[in-house]
Amino acid sequence: MTNAEPDYAEYVKRTDAFIDAVFDLLVETKPVNFDAGRQMVRIAQTLDDVPYVDLANLATVNRALHGFVGRARDRAQAHGRFKV
Repeated sequence: MTNAEPDYAEYVKRTDAFIDAVFDLLVETKPVNFDAGRQMVRIAQTLDDVPYVDLANLATVNRALHGFVGRARDRAQAHGRFKV
């Protein structure tokens, strides 16, 4: 690890892209139960409760894992679990 100043602008940019991708997935999902709308609202409220820094860290984890989170999403889409 270096003593270099973290590039917060890059963290914010990646986090915004990650959040956009999550909400894009949420928009495209089809409910499998009648409570899905209420549950989606709860997910959104939960995401709003997560400190922005934690979301930035999640985006960083995705990058550190060389896009594993995105690839997992793509595999789920390929198996019909998500439609984007």
